[in-house]
Amino acid sequence: MADVDTKTVAKAFKCEINGQFLPVKSYSGGDLTGEKAEASSGSSQHNESTMGHNYVTELTLVSYITPTNMALSDAANAVANQGKNERYTITITEMAKDKSVVKTFVYDNCLLTGMDFPTVDASSGEILCRTTTWKPEILTVS
Repeated sequence: MADVDTKTVAKAFKCEINGQFLPVKSYSGGDLTGEKAEASSGSSQHNESTMGHNYVTELTLVSYITPTNMALSDAANAVANQGKNERYTITITEMAKDKSVVKTFVYDNCLLTGMDFPTVDASSGEILCRTTTWKPEILTVS
């Protein structure tokens, strides 16, 4: 994860999953990208490229573990224990210093694809975080 561009450098933001606040430390990925398809046409000896399939890259959230926040636990339970492929809406709102909204990213039809739990070190004094990865289908930026 060292090569992942973290978007939260000195930015204020809030995150919600299906409208429920999630205390997120940082997020990365979730970018709209397009494949480049290599092809040659007819008798042309030259390789040509064209745009392939557009998609949204995986979204990674590093969130604080709190006793009252159940959004991630509910999602993990639905996938792991109940075998459901529920989809979620993740909204990330970037804010200016005065708390006004700068930009809003709405990731629709997100499927939980991974969750890592922290190892606990009682002497560290750190707040525990878990990392989740999501595969969004749709990105709307406003």
